[in-house]
Amino acid sequence: MAAHAWHRSAELSPSAADRATRWLNAARDALYGGATRDAVDWCEQALRWSRDERLTADIELLRGQACSWLGDPARAHGSLLAAAEAVEPVDRSRACALYGAATLPAMMDGRITSALDTSARSAALADILEAQTGPAAGTIPSRHIAHVMRGCRRPST
Repeated sequence: MAAHAWHRSAELSPSAADRATRWLNAARDALYGGATRDAVDWCEQALRWSRDERLTADIELLRGQACSWLGDPARAHGSLLAAAEAVEPVDRSRACALYGAATLPAMMDGRITSALDTSARSAALADILEAQTGPAAGTIPSRHIAHVMRGCRRPST
């Protein structure tokens, strides 16, 4: 399995940056291969070695997805939200994706107010990004999530 090859490669990597990236690759392949617990463990290994805010955000995004699949939405939401806040000053696009990804785990955990907040933050960043660069495919998920969440705010008639 490719995940195990990346795992071994990460263990043998001399540089911290390479090690973190390879742990992330191992975790991604593990998640897509159905080894979700391994994915979480290997994301945590990657976080130990990551010194780059953008790479850390990518790792947290994958770990959040894996935690959601494992039935731990509170942990997923917390780590996704913290990662979004940490990366926002250096990469608004990644922060937009992380806030968007944090919305569903908050809903799964019954924290609707938090889900509405993270959805709104994602949509606000999407507005900023689109004003700077024009419409981008990367902001579309944030738009859809925000649209659905706005529907949750409407009083029933």
